[in-house]
Amino acid sequence: MKISNRFRRLKHDAIRSLYASNSIFLRKYIEFWTPKSNSIEEFLWETAEEIPGFFVVQIGANDGYVNDPLVKLIRKGKWKGVLLEPQKLVFDQYLTPLYGHYKDIHLVNAAVGTKSEKRDLFTISFSAERWATGLASFVKESLETQISVGYVDKCIKKYEATAPINKADYISTQQVKCITFQDVIEQYQIKKIDLLQIDTEGFDFEVIKMFPFDKMKPKIISFESERLSSTDFNACKIFLIQLGYNVSDIGRDAVAVRL
Repeated sequence: MKISNRFRRLKHDAIRSLYASNSIFLRKYIEFWTPKSNSIEEFLWETAEEIPGFFVVQIGANDGYVNDPLVKLIRKGKWKGVLLEPQKLVFDQYLTPLYGHYKDIHLVNAAVGTKSEKRDLFTISFSAERWATGLASFVKESLETQISVGYVDKCIKKYEATAPINKADYISTQQVKCITFQDVIEQYQIKKIDLLQIDTEGFDFEVIKMFPFDKMKPKIISFESERLSSTDFNACKIFLIQLGYNVSDIGRDAVAVRL
């Protein structure tokens, strides 16, 4: 293993351990930390400051750390919420330890669906590293695209992974539990959702359409627009605008704010 890869993993493990702790060092760091200018974190933080008792529901939390806009915000703002992640290994090994000290954050080892059921999740077959688990999706075409454009091969080289010779074997499936938004709302007695945060690798619009907007409207919906086709993204914007949201782009993400 290259020294740079070993150092990167050690660094990530050390930072995860820090975030999982309740040390005075972490508390001081979070106290003085400020979001980067023009970032999704800055937008969410500035909006959250005006809302007491900020409550978040995150769909597709993964390890809760890498490329996660909430990892510092939850701690700095003492947010409450429910985080969902369907991949059991990721959930047990990373997400659960990360939020072990946070009694107001509830973790659910499941995906959101139209009904309570087991469903096939498409995953990278030969690696459980963060770059691979982050590509897991209910949309097989999303993974196939990352393979065809060379992103997966780039990661194989960068992280020195051992991959099958046949690229058709790069993808496997794992059965994951699905629950409905209504299940989540009822189980955790949610009265309001200030932020619905979604990162589901091309499945974001489908997740948005599952939400019971007739019963509750989140103040903010943040989702990864980069993985959506232009057709789906335009349809998603129209869908949200018709529900009374203003939709804007912030980098690779889109943010819908209820008017």
